[in-house]
Amino acid sequence: MEVTDDASPDVIELDTDRCVVEWRDKSLMPEPYVGEERSSNDETRAMEQFARVFFERYLTPGPALDMGSLDEAITHSLFDPSTPCPLVLYVHHDHSVATNIFCEHVLCAEKITTYLAENFIVWAWDRTNDINYQR
Repeated sequence: MEVTDDASPDVIELDTDRCVVEWRDKSLMPEPYVGEERSSNDETRAMEQFARVFFERYLTPGPALDMGSLDEAITHSLFDPSTPCPLVLYVHHDHSVATNIFCEHVLCAEKITTYLAENFIVWAWDRTNDINYQR
């Protein structure tokens, strides 16, 4: 951000290109190694990083995420006799034009996060990286 020295010193120019690049530098999920299988520990760490970076970006924790693997979330959703509930899959992609708008104005809205927490299991995955897409 810089102040111009034109006739109007109150005008501020923002370098939005630089801000977007810096903001997107931190990946929601750790970069996987090509050809390596992910363990359940790796998936848990990936989910923890997703939640942490999501909070840093949008200044809200967003929906309460299931931190287990997708298989665990499906099992909990379908086969838990004490609290069965539907599963919501949130698939994130940083290169999608509408991602920021959706996250900031819809997914992080208080009414939405409350409704999701009360009625659903929410599992998220970042498919920005092609390797994550294949998993």
